Amino acid sequence: MDERSDQILTAQSRLGDKTAYEQLVLRHYRNVLGLCYAMLMNFNDAQDVCQETFLRGFEKLRDLRDDSLFANWIHQIARRMCVDGLRRRKKSQHFSTLNEQPCSSDGDYSDLTTAIAGLPDEYRIPLVMYYLDGHDERAIASHLGTSQSTVCRRIQTAKQLLYERLSE
Repeated sequence: MDERSDQILTAQSRLGDKTAYEQLVLRHYRNVLGLCYAMLMNFNDAQDVCQETFLRGFEKLRDLRDDSLFANWIHQIARRMCVDGLRRRKKSQHFSTLNEQPCSSDGDYSDLTTAIAGLPDEYRIPLVMYYLDGHDERAIASHLGTSQSTVCRRIQTAKQLLYERLSE
């Protein structure tokens, strides 16, 4: 992997160096994908939004004021694009009929997946980032722009909500 800092790679990308931007994508793709998945709860949608995020980032690179903040900036773009995707999804679900199937307890985790998907974003995102993506509280706090204690509290609340929903 390229040893240049994000600041240097961003500056070089702004000057038209596509290989520098490619290095930024390689460096940050996994974290952005994890954030997108945590928000969208659908891997294919997360991949699409992640790719769109980096395309938009390349197009809007001139708008980044501090080259050293590329990681935070690209995560903000991803969050906004995920929220837009969720809004579109809610509108389309409003007009379609959802077919609900009963859950089984034979090693089928659809009830857990459904319960996680039903959590509010503020609880679901840190929970998925922590347990499924393997991020620590500090990294999640940085990605979400909040404090570490808030992340811990939200994970605990998410676990309590899941317990309540799955115990019914």
